[in-house]
Amino acid sequence: SGNNVSNLAAVVANGSFALTDYPNASIPLPLSVTAVDGLIGIDTAGGNGAVTLTADDINIRDAIFAGSGVITLQPLTLSTNISLNDPSNSLSLTEGELQLLNTSSTVVIGNPLGTGTISLGGSGNINLSGDPLYAYSLTLQGAASPLIFNGGLTLANNQTLTYRDWE
Repeated sequence: SGNNVSNLAAVVANGSFALTDYPNASIPLPLSVTAVDGLIGIDTAGGNGAVTLTADDINIRDAIFAGSGVITLQPLTLSTNISLNDPSNSLSLTEGELQLLNTSSTVVIGNPLGTGTISLGGSGNINLSGDPLYAYSLTLQGAASPLIFNGGLTLANNQTLTYRDWE
């Protein structure tokens, strides 16, 4: 009843890309953005298309290029906790994985209906200011998701951090 994907790569010439991963409960595998059959990562930059990935565990091993499209990473299970540069939760993105998100627009992390905690920096500060490829604004969102800063977050010049509580 749905997708059960462990390795994902895609190129979309003109348009957006979205995938919702419904993992096998008996063998939970993370959704990994990586190289598959000669394709590397996800690329919608040619058409500036949005990229939306919905899964409770996402590993970003190769870049996601969206041009000026929005990149959204959100948990499937609404109670899933999200960690940025903190390996303590199932939807955990390291600083290195965040640096593989390439858009001139916004990266949105979280589900507007989500109730899990969002924590930043448990393994140290997050620096997203060094390379123009990942000079994006960051939006964190949830319906009743506590936001916890355990470390600092630095974005590139003229980029913003937004927290949306949809409650």
